[in-house]
Amino acid sequence: MDPVPRVVHISNSDSSGGSARSAYKIHDGLRARGIESRMLVRQRLTEDPDVDRIDHRKSLLRIGDAVGRHLVDRLDYQYLFYPSSFGLARHPWVQAANVLQLFNTHGGFFGHRALPVLSRGRRIVWR
Repeated sequence: MDPVPRVVHISNSDSSGGSARSAYKIHDGLRARGIESRMLVRQRLTEDPDVDRIDHRKSLLRIGDAVGRHLVDRLDYQYLFYPSSFGLARHPWVQAANVLQLFNTHGGFFGHRALPVLSRGRRIVWR
């Protein structure tokens, strides 16, 4: 594995809620130590240039998210199937990362079935 850590944090938000604030503190602390750290969030509330919004609205896979959410919620398998999550693997920050940290992944934006794709060539830390 690459000796220089390049970390991407995936979270529902960058500052709304306890988990988001924890994620942001870790992100900011890593940067203070000279480690490349970025955040991908569903709800961006800060002006931090190292935070980007996960915008699945532009993706055709978002239609699959709506259908999947309806079906899996009825079966009590929430957060299992959001096809647009697979698109995260194409984000340039994720492609450059060798560590992904997952925080608050509920909220209709992240499907856990994407973890095998996202973990290829990088470590996953799920907090």
